[in-house]
Amino acid sequence: MRRAVAFLLLLTSAAIVTASSHRLVSVTQDAAGAWRVLFDDSREGAIAVATYAPTINQTGWNVLNVTTSSLFSDEQQAYAAGFAEGAASYQDIVSAIANAAMLPFPALITYMRQNFEYMMAMVAQNPGDEYWHQVNLTMLQFHGILDGANSQAPDEASQIALFNLWVQAAMGDLIDLVPALNITYRSDWKGMNPAEFNSWLATRTHCSALVKLALDLSDVYFGHATWSSYNFMLRVYKHYRLNFKNAPVKQVSFSSYPGTPVSIDDFYVTDGGLAITETTLNVFNYSIYDGNVLPQSLLYWVRVSVANRMSTTARGWVELFGDYNSGTYNNQWIVLDMKRFVPSKPIPSGTLWISEQMPGMYVTRDVTGILEYGYWPSYNVPTNRTVFAYAGYPEAIATQGPQMLDYELCVRAQIFRRDQANVSDMPAMQYMMQYNNYLNDPISQGNPVYAIASRGDLAPASQGGPQCFGAIDAKLTSWTMYQTGREVLAFSGPTPQEGVFAFSNMPPLTPVCGHQGAPGSFDFLWNLMSPFRDF
Repeated sequence: MRRAVAFLLLLTSAAIVTASSHRLVSVTQDAAGAWRVLFDDSREGAIAVATYAPTINQTGWNVLNVTTSSLFSDEQQAYAAGFAEGAASYQDIVSAIANAAMLPFPALITYMRQNFEYMMAMVAQNPGDEYWHQVNLTMLQFHGILDGANSQAPDEASQIALFNLWVQAAMGDLIDLVPALNITYRSDWKGMNPAEFNSWLATRTHCSALVKLALDLSDVYFGHATWSSYNFMLRVYKHYRLNFKNAPVKQVSFSSYPGTPVSIDDFYVTDGGLAITETTLNVFNYSIYDGNVLPQSLLYWVRVSVANRMSTTARGWVELFGDYNSGTYNNQWIVLDMKRFVPSKPIPSGTLWISEQMPGMYVTRDVTGILEYGYWPSYNVPTNRTVFAYAGYPEAIATQGPQMLDYELCVRAQIFRRDQANVSDMPAMQYMMQYNNYLNDPISQGNPVYAIASRGDLAPASQGGPQCFGAIDAKLTSWTMYQTGREVLAFSGPTPQEGVFAFSNMPPLTPVCGHQGAPGSFDFLWNLMSPFRDF
């Protein structure tokens, strides 16, 4: 009954993903060790089963479910889970790689090879260590995705290269890996005029997030809007249930992309009681890359997989994620422990933790005491003053102004501070995380990027001109939705508050705003995602 009531409350603004067009994939292994994939519901003897709903043109999202059998070894489960995902979504992975259009350069290839070698050496040197066991499982799942996808390639020329799939997984890490490994990619932001800087910084500014406590302490809301290139609007909502023997967390749901075993947005809900998200921090002081970004580390996408599977407390998650810091995809992470929240009761310490990462630096903090006052916002600016200075934010503010860079004065800080009190229910939270009223809101100064959900495609020439960049989604959950069935409301596409986005309305841009496999326009409803209903 609670489930039905929750759905009825959201009926006017949410669509349910149906199962009518699911692709069913079962993966087995024969006595000789050969892997077999069946496109039917033959689950007997299956190590992994996947369903893939190609519903993106109806809802804005494809939906993937993968579950594994505990009757098999962890290693078999990990590889089979990846194999099932790759086989089910081969064509979308091809399209996503085409849209990303990332070209290798020698230093990046060398880093990738050395990083693989380091991980495998550490796995071999640490038998019986659960952390490195989970790292190994992550790599097996990754290689399973590659092999499963290539099992569906029509010919050898159509097979996906290892590097290209690695780029998909490491999309976040590449934000820092590219300038760290090649100084020619380090932009001269100090020499830019205001329009140039605004345009450059917009494409390096990723995400807005808000944790909001209900005024009567009846609920806590958890929301995130991804800022990214419109090249990445081929979306998949994923539910993994990987029944590894000693991992305390079996099920993780997250917004994602074809071929990536992690979210990259990031937005996760786990059966360990955690909701996890982040917003990206910029590096303006390029010198901190030197000596701190090394292949003898673990990239973000590996560490987040391990932390998600091994953590059942917010503090445990942020502490574990900091191990083997690669200094890439430097974020403020926000972790809410749903288990500690009790409606109408004081919030116990340990409910909300954050961490902030930089190359060579990682700090954590329990911010439950701040949430008690009503909300925790995040908008790509460090709260820790040492991290803030170390990353070069003070110099950037002195050179270019505070609009996107000062924790108290930046435009999103002002908007959240003014409007968060209006968030009294989920519809209000939906509106907040899609907020953009740049033509009428004085805080936005007529700039479509100065909003909770940016719309870089609407930027006038005086602000750098239109960009293939903006807020490409919004995802929300709450304590109540978690109790109902770990549910999430997910919207795909730029905010409709400034009109429905359509690629046909974009001017010709260089580089091209590739969108192979993505919808042409994003006139969608919110979708109610659940690991129980969607499978």
